[in-house]
Amino acid sequence: MSSLHAAPGRSRYSIDADLGEGHHEQMMLAPGLQLLHSHFRLHAPTHEVHEIHHPAPALMMVWTLQGHARTRDVDGERFEFLPGHGTVATFTRAQGEREVAGGQWVRQLRLVVSEPVVIAYGL
Repeated sequence: MSSLHAAPGRSRYSIDADLGEGHHEQMMLAPGLQLLHSHFRLHAPTHEVHEIHHPAPALMMVWTLQGHARTRDVDGERFEFLPGHGTVATFTRAQGEREVAGGQWVRQLRLVVSEPVVIAYGL
């Protein structure tokens, strides 16, 4: 991915042209509160190993606006990301495999809330 835009608290990356088209955006709304937007279409089905690390436990809420994707963690638990549905998960470290079909547009919003923010707002 290559950076398209960089501003304080915000970054935007384009999908490599050989993989597909689209972008990923990250915005730090406040300390411990991050919004991510993905809008992309891959040329071919993709299975990728991914790992996410946070310094403290985090709450992640995902809203799938378009397309379908799934994630399977190392323990075999599956998360399906379907249009019009939301998914909520908590984690400090997530490791697994992400699957996305080729030829379809996928559009998702993710809100990541750190544990201190969750506690501060009594969530």
